[in-house]
Amino acid sequence: MMTGRERLLAAYTRRPKDRVPWVPIVFPDTISRYSDEERESGPIAFTRRIGADILWRWGDFLVTHSPVACRQTRTADRRVRVWETPAGRLREVQEGSRLLEHKLESPDDLPAYRYLVENTSFSPNPGRYEELADQVGDDGIVATHIGPTAVQQLVQLDAGVDNFAYLCADCPDEMDKLIELLHLRDLERIRIAAETPAKVLIQVENTSTLLISPGMYRRWSQRHIADFCRIAHDQNKVAMVHMCGHIRDLLADIAATGLDGIDALTPPPTANTTPEDAWDVIGPNLIVHGILDPTRWIHRPTRDIVSAMERALPPGMKDKNFLLCTAADGLPDIPREAWDVLADAWHRFSDR
Repeated sequence: MMTGRERLLAAYTRRPKDRVPWVPIVFPDTISRYSDEERESGPIAFTRRIGADILWRWGDFLVTHSPVACRQTRTADRRVRVWETPAGRLREVQEGSRLLEHKLESPDDLPAYRYLVENTSFSPNPGRYEELADQVGDDGIVATHIGPTAVQQLVQLDAGVDNFAYLCADCPDEMDKLIELLHLRDLERIRIAAETPAKVLIQVENTSTLLISPGMYRRWSQRHIADFCRIAHDQNKVAMVHMCGHIRDLLADIAATGLDGIDALTPPPTANTTPEDAWDVIGPNLIVHGILDPTRWIHRPTRDIVSAMERALPPGMKDKNFLLCTAADGLPDIPREAWDVLADAWHRFSDR
């Protein structure tokens, strides 16, 4: 029987493996309502306890915004952050996981936002990879997470979907320049990530045609992802892109980036793309981290979870470039027993 590390390295080099790897996304919030022992041990230990393969996602860059001052206040569930720059003030309001006010709300915010980006720099966090790799041991590997490319940074975090669309319509030239500036900053992170010992790099895009159009993808994101893949490949890394949204209409454009695989490929009903869809368009060499759709196992009876696992792991799946991914980040209310049902079903169906 392979160790988790052996199984994952075989999967990422497209070599034979003893079973389909199971790489759940488990973060501290996932286990925040479990026993004191499991909370205190942390998500790496929890993943080991349920018997899954550990793909620990790490993206701990050191970030500075000198000479920009950032002030933060918290009240109950609300966080307010204010950036003071020589070009103006930016304000962001977050309640829980929702952004109620973005730092880039209108054309008036563009000078200050551009100043913030121009004065942002990234540097490595020495020794952190080795510390995490020691915790994971032979049960898996550590992959380096990299934040979103320029357009997804704006759409998801800094401007929002509506503001981004209005800004592109009202200030097209300025937005083009801003997007390229953001891309230059992103390339800094990618180069740092590519120099870590991690063999797998994951750019976290959350790509979806519910957020951007195919035209926007081709205009900006496709080229930016291609740059990520090129830098990763120059350092002999595996280039994965996290695309958990509706991407079926983007598959041909995604293929042109040269990526090695898609992380968190999500089928209906949550998204709209199956592994077979991706392999049909991009080819069978594509490595797929396939999501077990959350609606099929979270808060479902045991028989439904087992049935969902059997459908996700049909005979022959072991021989494909597929890793099973049960995403549980940001979901603190998953019944603890559901993990044991998943583990039993994985052992039952993953070696066929």
